[in-house]
Amino acid sequence: MPKERISKYFSPGTPAKQMEDTIVKALELYRKRERSKDRER
Repeated sequence: MPKERISKYFSPGTPAKQMEDTIVKALELYRKRERSKDRER
């Protein structure tokens, strides 16, 4: 994923590894939320 595309969501100088870890964590939380929504239906 191009850094230019995601850098606006992070403070200047944030290391790429930290950006990656944050994105992965956000995706995991998103997946959990989507799964719990599916169970409610």
